[in-house]
Amino acid sequence: AGGEAPSETDTIDKIEIATTGNATDFGDLSFTRDQSGGASSATRALIAGGRSPEVSTINYITLSSEGGGHDFGDLTEPWNSGKGVSDGITALWWGGEWSGAYQGLMKIEFNTIATTGNASVFGDISDGRVYSQTASFESSTRGFIGAGGGRSSPYYQNFIDFVIIATQGNSQDFGDISVTRKAAGGCSSSTRGLFAGGDTGSKVDTIDFVTMATEGNATDFGNLSAAACFCAGTSNKTRGVVNIGDTGSVVNTIDFVT
Repeated sequence: AGGEAPSETDTIDKIEIATTGNATDFGDLSFTRDQSGGASSATRALIAGGRSPEVSTINYITLSSEGGGHDFGDLTEPWNSGKGVSDGITALWWGGEWSGAYQGLMKIEFNTIATTGNASVFGDISDGRVYSQTASFESSTRGFIGAGGGRSSPYYQNFIDFVIIATQGNSQDFGDISVTRKAAGGCSSSTRGLFAGGDTGSKVDTIDFVTMATEGNATDFGNLSAAACFCAGTSNKTRGVVNIGDTGSVVNTIDFVT
């Protein structure tokens, strides 16, 4: 949903994850934006924040019915480049920035997916450095964020943080990614989470993984079909799909892994 093509777009595409093939049109967001966050239940998807300029708006769509985005509520403040995770009940938003002052937002916010309304504060990102262009994924209970840009030197970060989605509070340190970078894409099965692609100052094709139930550092999984940053990921818990965003120019390539 949304993105840059190369100017901001309101397009929502869909794919059938189990069957390879090109994306098709689903509908449109309520306005154009890029660098939004997404989270979903089995029936409803939420798309939050984005730019340009930064917005606090949250849209929702019904996954079984093609059509446009509808107003859900607002974040506690406008941001772009944040990410979402969910346990199917609660959507969390974290790791954004407000480019008007180019400042990072350390807070974590949440919504109940089934009930429209504004976001509330969940907690804070623990390390105080990370703010934007992260990758995220989740297990049935834990949400993860990593591979983002820091507010202070070093700018490219190797952290992985996690939260228990059902319990409000600050994030905790999980471990480190294998290649320090920002702007990766994330996806997961029920047991493994992947960080795919990213920017180290130059684009990389690295995919690494963690076992979500056990804290520790990420290890090598494989490679994308091209070095790319501003990637976005999703999955059906068997197949992980990564939309490769920028290989030096904006592209429409979709990769998958088992």
